[in-house]
Amino acid sequence: MAVTDYSGLTITQPQTGIQFTKVTDSSADWASIANSTYFYDKADKLVHYKDGTGTVLEIYGASGLGGSGTTNYVSKFTSSSALGNSLIQDNGSNIAVNGTIVSAFKFAVYSTTPGENYNIYGNTTVNGAVGIAGVNQGVGASTNYGASATAQNSTTKNIGIYAAADGVSAENIGGQFKGISATNNYSVQLQDGTEGIGKVLTSMTADGKAQWVTPSSGSSTWNVTTQTGATYTAVSNGYVLVNAATQTVTLPAAANGIRVGVKMINATVTNIRVLTSSAGVTIDGIDRSVTGMPIFNQYDAYTFVSDGTNWWIMG
Repeated sequence: MAVTDYSGLTITQPQTGIQFTKVTDSSADWASIANSTYFYDKADKLVHYKDGTGTVLEIYGASGLGGSGTTNYVSKFTSSSALGNSLIQDNGSNIAVNGTIVSAFKFAVYSTTPGENYNIYGNTTVNGAVGIAGVNQGVGASTNYGASATAQNSTTKNIGIYAAADGVSAENIGGQFKGISATNNYSVQLQDGTEGIGKVLTSMTADGKAQWVTPSSGSSTWNVTTQTGATYTAVSNGYVLVNAATQTVTLPAAANGIRVGVKMINATVTNIRVLTSSAGVTIDGIDRSVTGMPIFNQYDAYTFVSDGTNWWIMG
């Protein structure tokens, strides 16, 4: 059954088998439409007009909402009556925003436009709350990471993690790190190629860029040791008391700011020499890697300080 003229047709619900054909109504015709009338309007929507005022009670049929999409894309309204793809993809296992789903990332956010400052931004005004939080509770032999950040490919500067504590407060801390409850606990592990046992983190620039360096002579006391053997390799900040007639003391590898002291205390002096650790490394401008610098008398004492390449006698 096809109805091409809606005049006098009143129903309380759309009826199976009744086909309504679009009519050329307009808002000017609404006053003449009977109470509880159904018909197709010019937008191909089956509408239910309540009364002569033209009030719409219901809209029926798929033609009321248009648009299309792509598999695994979350939909969004591209207009007031149409759906399309959003920036979010969800394949049931992984989610990606503004980029391609990667199986290694449960949730990935991509920023591809220069000048976009944040991939993920967390903000809270609740006192004591956390803007962004992550927990990894994986059980097994692999390393767990609560958070991982990598910055790369900039020709000017890459910063893996940036954190700032700012504002009026009794105390601001830029970063807080804890290592607890394990057999070996360390608050931080900082690696840039300069790390080593016994080194200290030192500011190398006016704006606070830091590297690991061996403590300078003014930063700690001497580590005094008495040696009676034929050979001994000194350590940074070590003071060697030579108690043998014949002994070769080899200085450690040259590093900026480190020092070594040597004093002859044995009454008999046969052949006491101080050597550098490798060829070409000098003491006061003379290569002492083979023949060494001789010490001739009991109670002679020398302090050697390195500039990072060679050694200098400072006393």
